[in-house]
Amino acid sequence: MTRPFPAATAALVLAAFLVAPPVAPAALADIHLASVPAHVYKIADPGRLKTESWYFNVLVRDNAQREGVKAVHAVLEVYAGEQLRETVTLPDSTVVRMRGMNYRMPPNADATTPKRPLLLDNVFDIRLSFPARPIGWKADRVRVTLTLEAPDSGPVTQSLDVPLATYVQKTELLFPLKGPAIVTQGQINNAGHAGHSNQFAIDIMGLNAEYGPMVTGKTGNEEFAGWGMAILAPAAGTVVYARNDVPDCPPDGEPADIYMKLPEPVQASAGNCVIIDHGNGEFSAMMHMQEGSVTVRVGDAVTAGQAVGKLGHSGDAFGVHLHYQLQDGPKLFQASSLPVSFKNVRETSFSRGAYLTPH
Repeated sequence: MTRPFPAATAALVLAAFLVAPPVAPAALADIHLASVPAHVYKIADPGRLKTESWYFNVLVRDNAQREGVKAVHAVLEVYAGEQLRETVTLPDSTVVRMRGMNYRMPPNADATTPKRPLLLDNVFDIRLSFPARPIGWKADRVRVTLTLEAPDSGPVTQSLDVPLATYVQKTELLFPLKGPAIVTQGQINNAGHAGHSNQFAIDIMGLNAEYGPMVTGKTGNEEFAGWGMAILAPAAGTVVYARNDVPDCPPDGEPADIYMKLPEPVQASAGNCVIIDHGNGEFSAMMHMQEGSVTVRVGDAVTAGQAVGKLGHSGDAFGVHLHYQLQDGPKLFQASSLPVSFKNVRETSFSRGAYLTPH
C-alpha cells in the first residue's frame, strides 16, 4: 500500500455569491473555493448495485492568509442538468469536525522540506464523499455552498460548482502481471486507496499456478509466491520516471525506517518505480518493485508487455505486492489517479479479494 502525500492540481472554475448579511467587498474577494482533484470522476460500485460513487476535497483559500477562517455550515446539492437530485445539509458541528490540513504546508516547515512541492496554498480543506448514488441519476455536478467566518469580517457564503464525469480510458492496457493475482487493496469505493493521487489505484499480490499466495519451505520475502515476478509495461510509451535504489523491506520491518533515510524520501515511499507516458494524457505508474530489478531508464521507449522490473517489497509497502495506478501526469503524488480497466482481465471493479486471471 502506498500512502502518498496529496499534491497540487489545477483549480476548477470558481463562482462566489453573497447570501449572508452585508460584508466588505474585500472579504468576498479574499476567500474562494477550489476542488481537488480538478476533474472529479464517478466510479461504478462493486457488484450489481447499479450505483456509483465520487469523492473530492474542497480547498478554502484566503488571499489575506488569515489564520482564523473557519467553515460553520455546508449545503451540498447534486444536479443532473438543471434537475436537483439531492440536497444534503451538514450540521454545523459536523462541518467543524471535517476541517482538514491535508494540503497545507505546516507552519513550521522550511524551504527544504521534501513535501513542499506536493502541497497547496490554502487555509484548510474539507473531504466530501458521495457513496452509492444511483447511476440512473446521471449526476453531472455538485454545488458546494459553505458559510465561512473570518476574524475581521462577518459570515461569508461561497459556492463552488464541481463538474462530475465518467472517465473514458484512451489507452488499451494489458494487466501488468502474466500469471494469476489477487487484489489486496482496491479502489476508494471498496474501502481501499484514498486521496486524489491514488484513489483509483489497486494493490496486486502475485499467486502461483494453483492460486496460492505463499511458497512452502521459504522464508522472508521469498515466501510470497509473487516475489520476483516480471512486471510488464501495460502499453507502449516512454519512460518518464524510473527509480532502482530503494532496498526491499523485511516482512516484519517498518518501511519508513528504510525509505525515509534515502534521497528524495517522499518519492522513495513508492519504492522502486516506473512511470510510463502512453502519449495521450495517461501514465502507468508501477511501484514497490525489487531493488535493482528495474530494467529501463528515463527516455526509454517500451512496448506493450515488455518486462520493466520485478515484483518486490520496496518503499512504503507492507508485504510483497505491486501498486498500479493510471494517472493524468508524470509526477508521483502530484498527478491525479484515473479509473482503469485492462483488456485481458474480466474484473472491472477490482474489489479486495478479487482474483485476476490474464488471458
